[in-house]
Amino acid sequence: MNHIRAWLYGRDPSVLKNSQVRTEEGDNTCIQEKDNLTLPTLYSSDTIQDSRKLNIFEQAILTVVPLRKGDCLPCKLTGTLCMGFSGVIVLSSAKVGVKKNPLLQVKGRQRTIYLALCGALFLGLETIAVCRMMDWGPFDRSYDD
Repeated sequence: MNHIRAWLYGRDPSVLKNSQVRTEEGDNTCIQEKDNLTLPTLYSSDTIQDSRKLNIFEQAILTVVPLRKGDCLPCKLTGTLCMGFSGVIVLSSAKVGVKKNPLLQVKGRQRTIYLALCGALFLGLETIAVCRMMDWGPFDRSYDD
């Protein structure tokens, strides 16, 4: 995922591997590795607890939805809702297509194949939406922690 971000924002991933940040607090010097590819966001999980208090709506969402480090709540909700609505649009256009297309009004093989393909696309989009929301499958970021 970080390589995609590097490509998207025109950064060279070989330069941005992990740089070291030196912090000095009194007599103690600490060297930490910093990931330069992680983009800071207002609602990212690492800044949510520190910077501001959550409202009741956000607290309710975060009890159900896992939010990992580097992920942001609006990004997750937007991606999930867009995929979900795309599935609904496919399903509604299939219904309209059956009504308006004379070849699909007669029950037969073409109508069955058309409805099966639209149904499969709907199920695929809804599955992607749920996987995005719950960090399952390709959206699992447990290896980043």
